[in-house]
Amino acid sequence: MLITCLFSYASYRLVEIPLRSGAVRLTRWVVLATITAFLVALSLVLNPVIEKPLPIEMTRYAVPDQICHQQIVGECLQGDREQNEPVLVIGDSHAAQLNEFFAAAGASEKFSARVITASNCVPIAGFDVERIPEFSRAGCRSQIAALKGYIDRAKVIVIAGMWQWQTPSADFMVALANFLEAAVQNDVKVVVLAQVPMFNTNLVRARRFAALGLPVSIVENSDWEIANQKIAKLANRYPGVQFLDFSRSEFFRDAPFLQDRLIYMDESHLNELGARQYGLFAASLLKAALARASERSEPASTGP
Repeated sequence: MLITCLFSYASYRLVEIPLRSGAVRLTRWVVLATITAFLVALSLVLNPVIEKPLPIEMTRYAVPDQICHQQIVGECLQGDREQNEPVLVIGDSHAAQLNEFFAAAGASEKFSARVITASNCVPIAGFDVERIPEFSRAGCRSQIAALKGYIDRAKVIVIAGMWQWQTPSADFMVALANFLEAAVQNDVKVVVLAQVPMFNTNLVRARRFAALGLPVSIVENSDWEIANQKIAKLANRYPGVQFLDFSRSEFFRDAPFLQDRLIYMDESHLNELGARQYGLFAASLLKAALARASERSEPASTGP
């Protein structure tokens, strides 16, 4: 508070009064510029001392050039890669954030997942590409094309998305309904994952405030839960489609923190640390859901 008052007074004497009187002098501007440069340099030195920069795994949800997001990189596999018939995972960036989730869960429960995603886009036939930002349209179209062969061969598909972004589009809801209907007809089982909680607070800033012992106010966004309910209602219309919701589980009790560590990279996406921990938390529950889906994929006896 004292420093704020001092600089306020300096601003008043060196800037406001001269501007009002018309007697702006070069020396005063030089002094002001020098003070500003000094403060900027000082902040660059003090910031890392007060709070060290976040580790890289807390600033992203995966290594960008090693995952099949907006592109196809290798086999797109996560988890136990020795296992046959990987589960196919598709969706937008809320599915891309689950690469480390499936890496951890698959390694723990001995299954593999092929994760193919696109920004702002759930890459399924009929997706309304023109709705999304222009920068993400080419990647959306290319992933839709790339996924066709994988979808045709899949026995179990997991879909994840930022449902808060997708559900307001009537065209998307029709495309998703058509996708689920086709899956049912082709005896492909689908697990739809609920969206994770979202926030209306800069979470990295909130973490810094908490580290400094300052009061932190974190506001949860409410629209994601309504969107989850819409997707659940749609999914429950189809036999063989499961809606799996961990958003109100113990894991997210203290979200966006877990044991005092930030598990989000921004207001809506988990970071690598959070995705891995989420995968370990949900591994057995997810494996059970996938097992139920696989069991229902077996041909049923038609009887005499």
